[in-house]
Amino acid sequence: MLVLSGPGDHPAPFISSMKARGIDCKVISMRGNLDPLLPLRLFQFMRGHPSQLVHTHLIHADLYGTLAARLAGVPVVVSTKHGYNPWRAKRFYAYLDHLASFFQDQIITISDALANWLVEVEGLQRKKLSTVHYALDAESFPSLEPRVPPLQVSPPVIGTISRLIHQKGIHILLQALAECAKKHSSISLVVVGDGPERSNLESQAEQLGVGHRVHFLGFRSDVDKILPHIDIFALPSFGEGFGLVLLEAMACSKSVVATEVMSIPEIVQQGETGLLVPAQDVSALAQALETLIGNPELRDRFGKAGFQRVKKKFTVECMVRKTTEVYQEASRTRADQLKSNSPLSRK
Repeated sequence: MLVLSGPGDHPAPFISSMKARGIDCKVISMRGNLDPLLPLRLFQFMRGHPSQLVHTHLIHADLYGTLAARLAGVPVVVSTKHGYNPWRAKRFYAYLDHLASFFQDQIITISDALANWLVEVEGLQRKKLSTVHYALDAESFPSLEPRVPPLQVSPPVIGTISRLIHQKGIHILLQALAECAKKHSSISLVVVGDGPERSNLESQAEQLGVGHRVHFLGFRSDVDKILPHIDIFALPSFGEGFGLVLLEAMACSKSVVATEVMSIPEIVQQGETGLLVPAQDVSALAQALETLIGNPELRDRFGKAGFQRVKKKFTVECMVRKTTEVYQEASRTRADQLKSNSPLSRK
């Protein structure tokens, strides 16, 4: 495995994790977003480490890695697009990614919604796109046996785990909480995560009169200890390429209230594992939360159904199988192209 490391990156924990699994990792440093000599360094590495397939992840690898792989004569190149990035809609980046896609045999997207969006904003070829959802090992998540809560909060507890940026819609969740608090005096909200909007959100909670109900925990590496003590998981995002945190909540048998945008309906089934509402709709979000606050049996049913959905549809085995199928299809397509272009096939 080859890791590109830019200024400010800290790849050591990832590399240690991979090596613990028996996967050898090499690091090539980038001097920044624009590094004219990076393709040469990648080319030299690939020539020294011949392979039949190169799989690139994220924009730098997609651009620099695809170019280097083709120059090095790698037979098959596959790319994975991991998220909804607003900058992809900008003409310059859309053009570069569109150009790179012509030299990629197959492109994996982490959701159908992301595939549709990339076709629209970048003009990627639909025939090259395959969806492989993220996965989770549900069995590795903690049991729901009682344990000491990491924070003393009054139930029912609404929880969210998110970067604190505008796109995640936490300000909408705070407004919905204020509406719910008019009827349910004991509810609490736990917000796990950090970001540039944190101070604004803390001020908003105070202004709405729910500051004492909202607990901003900041970035935490022990969400597995927090999720079991949440009664309802909320994700009011305006857009998600996937939403892995939803799988984490469902793996802990939590009922979900989320927005019906992009990939989320591919994960949360309306009326079966949770409730979906329009984005930026405070009243609809508050109503969905109130429905679950007042119905513990429904929360339990949604939670159990969500756990089973993760075990059935979003397993590591399923993700590996589908990724392998993409590799096989890309290899077959490349072989057919080479065969059709050979002098003997034209006789």
